[in-house]
Amino acid sequence: MTLSTQGNRQDYTGNNCTKAFAYTFRILATSDLDVFVGGVQKSLTTDYTVSGAGVATGGTVTFITAPGCGAAVAIVRDVPYTQSTDYDENDTFPAASHEDALDKLTMLVQQIK
Repeated sequence: MTLSTQGNRQDYTGNNCTKAFAYTFRILATSDLDVFVGGVQKSLTTDYTVSGAGVATGGTVTFITAPGCGAAVAIVRDVPYTQSTDYDENDTFPAASHEDALDKLTMLVQQIK
């Protein structure tokens, strides 16, 4: 898969009703997002859930309780600075995992830009 966007952040304003907020960039795992409401970092599964991990066009952050009126909502990609791809000698070339590793490197570059 390729990364078709340079974006790694979505900003919204809460209205005390809306619980679902879209993000339009790829993440590899649900834990690859940091979510803030009013500048306070929220906790995955405690405060919100994430759908769309691995999807090129992004997904949705759904809050358990809707952010309050006027509260700044920020969804930021934050992938860990690790490398977990391992190649076994004499195996066929693992194109999908290789491409995921390259995508992660691109995400990290975007993250520190």
